[in-house]
Amino acid sequence: MIRIIILLIIIPFLLFSKETKPRHILLLHSYNQTMSWVEDITKAVHDVLKPQENNLIIHIENMDTKRIYTQEHLNQLKNTYKNKYQNIDLSLILSSDNNALEFLKKNRDDLFGNIPVVFSGINFFKDQDLYGYKNYTGITEEFDLLGTLRTAIKLKPYTKEVFIINDYLTTGIAWKKTMQEQLKYFDHDLEVSYSKDYSIEELKTKLASLPKNTIVILGVYFKD
Repeated sequence: MIRIIILLIIIPFLLFSKETKPRHILLLHSYNQTMSWVEDITKAVHDVLKPQENNLIIHIENMDTKRIYTQEHLNQLKNTYKNKYQNIDLSLILSSDNNALEFLKKNRDDLFGNIPVVFSGINFFKDQDLYGYKNYTGITEEFDLLGTLRTAIKLKPYTKEVFIINDYLTTGIAWKKTMQEQLKYFDHDLEVSYSKDYSIEELKTKLASLPKNTIVILGVYFKD
């Protein structure tokens, strides 16, 4: 599905006459290539764009912000990209996940100019997130907590409690906020609680202590 949608979004950028000079495309990942969906997106980009057939050069950068996400790190990335791409004329920037998009919103014009950006994998997107920003388009990820819970309760009608697991990284915090908003419209009288900033061992202990009439919802938990 990601491969098809990216094709539909990117195809206008490929409708140029054949040129001898290659075009350069930057693929900016929020995280790193050890994550399976990052590998999938990279493969999809190559499968769809076919760089050898279409005379394209694809540059791939991994921001690695699951492991380190500090302002110092972001500043270092900005300086690196500035030095690396100052003499490269990019035709398109592709980004995956929230941190890469936020980085581009703050730094694209300074680093690359008004280059078209196509984003993917964005959680908790609102239209106003792009107000004032030009040449941005892409796809978002949406989740249906209410639908998931209602289905779970049908399967487990004697449920009394709901325990939601999230970590406290950027995405985990955002997921918790969005879940709380969705639960305002939940039409069942259940006790809902959230995981604390547990280590993995503490989380295992907590899960083992939950009563049998509890539904566990896994949000995002990448790092303890």
